[in-house]
Amino acid sequence: MYNITWSEFVNENLVVRYMSGYLTENSFNVMNNLYLSEYSNCSFPTLIKTNNVLWNMWIQMDKIYSSYSLDYGKTWSNPKEDYKSTQENIIRYKFVTNNKEDIKKYRLDAAFGTYCCGISFVGFTDIHEKKDGF
Repeated sequence: MYNITWSEFVNENLVVRYMSGYLTENSFNVMNNLYLSEYSNCSFPTLIKTNNVLWNMWIQMDKIYSSYSLDYGKTWSNPKEDYKSTQENIIRYKFVTNNKEDIKKYRLDAAFGTYCCGISFVGFTDIHEKKDGF
């Protein structure tokens, strides 16, 4: 299965889209195709898989928002703002490792995080709260 995310213009706004599916010989079969964000200025959507949670994080109006899926993209939580992203300077890190355990545990290309006074990642919310979503 493949998971894809991107920003798309809809009614003059950028919206985060998510699609999952699988490849056959000559086509891509879509299993799930939906909007994750509100109609706003949403950009740089980023998929991160850690443990059994699939995260989609993006920038919306200079803040980090995230949504997560516990069933590998079939359903998604409602987006939540990471309030830490409004209080600290945030950048987007590129993830590169040659550690075999990291490669098994984490599936990502980039992640959002702080860079001043220590590095920490942002956008991860409490997945044990009630999941009301898509």
